Amino acid sequence: RGVVGESLVPETFLRYVLAFGTLIEGGSVVVGSDTRLSRHMMRHLAFAALESCGCKVYHIGLVPTPTVGLMVRELGASGGIAITASHNPAEWNAYKFFDEQGSFLSKEQNLRLLEIAQSGDFRRVNYRKLGRIEQIETAIERHVTRVVSQVNRDAIAARRFKVVADCVNGVGAVILPVLFEALGCEYELMYTNVDAEFPRNPEPLPENLTELGERVRARGADIGFAVDPDADRLAIV
Repeated sequence: RGVVGESLVPETFLRYVLAFGTLIEGGSVVVGSDTRLSRHMMRHLAFAALESCGCKVYHIGLVPTPTVGLMVRELGASGGIAITASHNPAEWNAYKFFDEQGSFLSKEQNLRLLEIAQSGDFRRVNYRKLGRIEQIETAIERHVTRVVSQVNRDAIAARRFKVVADCVNGVGAVILPVLFEALGCEYELMYTNVDAEFPRNPEPLPENLTELGERVRARGADIGFAVDPDADRLAIV
C-alpha cells in the first residue's frame, strides 16, 4: 500500500505486478478495483505488466474485493488482483494479490513475490505471446446469485425489511442494490457516486457512522449497513 504521489509511485508498484505475473508463470489473472480516483492509473499499470508477462487478464471492473476471489474460482484463473486500499483514506491505494484458490497469497507466496520483485528477474514474452484483456460484465450478478443461494430468500423477502446502507461512494453502491433487490428488501442508499471522493473517513467505525444512524431512525428502518470502499468490511446499526 502507499499514498499516491508519495510512497506509491508507478515504477515501484509496477515491479510487484511484474513479480506476480512471473510468480504465476504467465497464467490468467482476474483484476477488479474499488472506486478510488487513482484506480485508473493502478489498473493501467497492472494491465501493462501482466500483458508483458503473457498473462490473459479478466477485467471485471468495479467490484468488492471478495468478488475478485470468487471470480478467480469461477473463471479458473491462476490468480487475481484487487486494486484497493480497503478502509484507508482516499489518497491511498494498493494491490491485493490472490492465488488460484481465490485466497490471499500465503506467507510463503508473499516472500517469493518480494524476492522476485527485488531481483528484477521478470518473465518476458515476445510480441506474439503478449497477454490480452477480456472484459467480464457479469461478476456482480454472479456473486449475488451465489450469496442468495445460501439463504432463505423467500423468508427474507416476505419480511420486506427496510434497509439503509451507507456506501461511502465505494463499490457497495454497485453490488448492494442488486443484493437488496434479489432479497426483496425496501432500501435507501447513501453516497453512491462512484466517481466522487469519499464523503468522510471511509473506515466504518462508530464515530464515522452517525449520519447512517440518524437516517435509520428517521426512515424507521429495520437495520442499517455501512461498508468500506471495497465492501469487504461491514458495520451494522
